[in-house]
Amino acid sequence: MSRIGSQDCALVRFDSGESGFVMLMEPMPDMEMTVKGGSHYWGDLFINVDDYWVEKVTFKELVLTEMTFGENPPMSVVIKRLGTITRTD
Repeated sequence: MSRIGSQDCALVRFDSGESGFVMLMEPMPDMEMTVKGGSHYWGDLFINVDDYWVEKVTFKELVLTEMTFGENPPMSVVIKRLGTITRTD
């Protein structure tokens, strides 16, 4: 249990676990691009116990990728996202 403002909320934690992906693209003719990586996101849902609406969500996401583009050496990219979603009336 938790509170957001004056609202009693059930606190629900979520976690995506680790996931991987491979994207094969051709952004223009005769130009191939490969993106390999993985992501992981986790956070908290604050659910109002009176009306079951979500009062607030906080989350973090981490995405790690390696891009191969033509003859260029692979390029690594790290993206970190922090987010908050709040209910407004």
